[in-house]
Amino acid sequence: MILTLSDISEFRRAIKEKFRVEIHFHDCCGGQYFSLDVNSPALQKFIEQYFAQKRLRAVFSDDFLSFTVKERI
Repeated sequence: MILTLSDISEFRRAIKEKFRVEIHFHDCCGGQYFSLDVNSPALQKFIEQYFAQKRLRAVFSDDFLSFTVKERI
């Protein structure tokens, strides 16, 4: 799943408004992913719900400090 710059900007703005934290976006040949500076259960839940509303899913790393966005199967 490739997110547009508009999608990413909207998502980052929503996170910053609600949690006052920065989400880092990475776009490299291996694909797109996001990283977080803090592991917060409330932030994780918000991210999961945010993408679920768009029929997507956030797949988190084991430490919950990074995630990718995938299409729902």
